[in-house]
Amino acid sequence: MHWKQNRLLFRLLFVVVFCSIFFTLMATAIQMYFSYQRDLNTIEQNFEFVGKSYQPAISVSLYKVNLEQLETQLKGILQLTDMVYAEVREPRGEDVYVRSEGNPEATRDMVREYPLSYRRPSGDIIIYGSLMLAASLDKVWVRLWDRVLIILVTNGVMMFLASLCILIFFHYMLIRHITRIRQYLSGWNPNTPPSELTLIRSAILPKKA
Repeated sequence: MHWKQNRLLFRLLFVVVFCSIFFTLMATAIQMYFSYQRDLNTIEQNFEFVGKSYQPAISVSLYKVNLEQLETQLKGILQLTDMVYAEVREPRGEDVYVRSEGNPEATRDMVREYPLSYRRPSGDIIIYGSLMLAASLDKVWVRLWDRVLIILVTNGVMMFLASLCILIFFHYMLIRHITRIRQYLSGWNPNTPPSELTLIRSAILPKKA
């Protein structure tokens, strides 16, 4: 009997829980998408930074055969977020000089290649090699999975509390009155009509004059 009297409340509770789960998953998916895009933008900015800052210096180091400085520069590139491999190539006749740092077997999800050039005192610009950079998304996915649980729980708690507040509001302002009216009508007997129906109004609502 108690279940029948409060089935509207339980149905509304079911809708609230369902909507909370749905919007929690939607909000989490959107946050994860923007987080993923932010990581991709960071990698793109790193590529751009290397092109502006490292490329000219590496060109000079390779042209002047300053291998120690070249090694330091390549190692510096690998300190940037998600960079896994950096390689310098310079054709020398039939052979190709290769200098690299990082893991050549790492997953290369994003690759950029820059020409290495040098301006001679005469003003001529010669292109004599290339700089190849590779970034991996492996750590990006790890970071996303590390965040997803925290984001999911946080969103879930916020959505559920918000929905619970709405449920309490509807129950206090509407459902309890509907339940009272249903109980009143269920006991209606034309031969012995019940007493006058009285609804307990909220004390926070202004009383009519």
